[in-house]
Amino acid sequence: MRTYAGRLRGADRGSFTLFAVIFTMAVLWLAVMLADLGGVMNAKERAADTAGQAARAAAETLNLQDLRDGNVVIDPAEACNAADQLVLQYKEVSHIDAVVSNCTFQGQRQATVTVTVTTTPIFSVLIGSFKETATESACAEFGITTGAAC
Repeated sequence: MRTYAGRLRGADRGSFTLFAVIFTMAVLWLAVMLADLGGVMNAKERAADTAGQAARAAAETLNLQDLRDGNVVIDPAEACNAADQLVLQYKEVSHIDAVVSNCTFQGQRQATVTVTVTTTPIFSVLIGSFKETATESACAEFGITTGAAC
């Protein structure tokens, strides 16, 4: 004859295994969601960094004839091309999906570049991809005492 304690042990079999499986799945899901959130935050930082570097590259493309005459003037055609090339190089090295979505000029000495970075989370089936956009400006300057007052 089985005792009362023996009957309780028999009914309890496997319940810890079920708890361990469910708990492990929940912890893994939280870890993946944390990684995805970190990826989104990283995309925001990469967009800002890439836009700043592209704006600097655009501001460095000066019109040489105007520079010889003592004027600092950004060459608009070359500036946007330089920004595009920098983002393409960054894309190859960093393996990120980044594009220059806008390249404009405020006056003759300031370039503004907008970069969009797309990131795909691990659970992309559930939530899709994210696009982070950043806009940065840079000023062209030359010489030791001639600063750029944008």
